[in-house]
Amino acid sequence: MRGKFPDQVALEPDEVEAINRINVARFYSVTPAQIDAMSEEDYRSSLEIMWYEGQR
Repeated sequence: MRGKFPDQVALEPDEVEAINRINVARFYSVTPAQIDAMSEEDYRSSLEIMWYEGQR
């Protein structure tokens, strides 16, 4: 087991939100500050769109 990394790492909910925020910003080619200015509904819809795009 020496030298191996775990397959999954448990992240805190705030860490997941920070990563999602950066991913949405990359998806739209904008800054994370612009994502913060989005409504919560638009932000959540963007996450769904990204998920569906990833399923293709």
